[in-house]
Amino acid sequence: MKNNKKFLTHAELFGQRLRIERKKANISQRELAKKCGFKSGASISNIEKGKAPINIQSLVIIADTMNTDLHWLITGKLFPKQSYYNAINRLAYYITWEISRSLDERDKIDFELNELLEKQKKGEPAEQELIDLLRSGRAQIQDRLSKVAQDQHWLKEAILSTKERDNDKYSNSNDL
Repeated sequence: MKNNKKFLTHAELFGQRLRIERKKANISQRELAKKCGFKSGASISNIEKGKAPINIQSLVIIADTMNTDLHWLITGKLFPKQSYYNAINRLAYYITWEISRSLDERDKIDFELNELLEKQKKGEPAEQELIDLLRSGRAQIQDRLSKVAQDQHWLKEAILSTKERDNDKYSNSNDL
């Protein structure tokens, strides 16, 4: 007898959790897409089906919009409230690492590029193709740094939003 069980990918599992939380929050795919800056509800549909990736900015907006635990949304595991902060800290660590790595790569390219350009100025042979390749690589790194800077901005917003929401919860509980 054949085993026809289908094992779900991480993206599909994430999509299922997203669909559950979206329906609990009574938000349509179109509404959620609009809040995340997507063009249509089809984007959310594709994420829920595990067919499309999601960036950090959208992930944080989704968790915040639906007031759901970011850690559970990502992993499917329930932890105490502290897990949201741990997930944010892990994202912050990754962003810091990505910035550091990108800056190191850019510095190496700048060093090589400057050496080649100095050779050219002195009239020595320097491969124009290599110069163009280094410039292209540097532009790609700059694009990556811009995207990471956007993620860093959204992460800061998520931290502030969470702190404000928690402060509101604690101040309201004292009024009881």
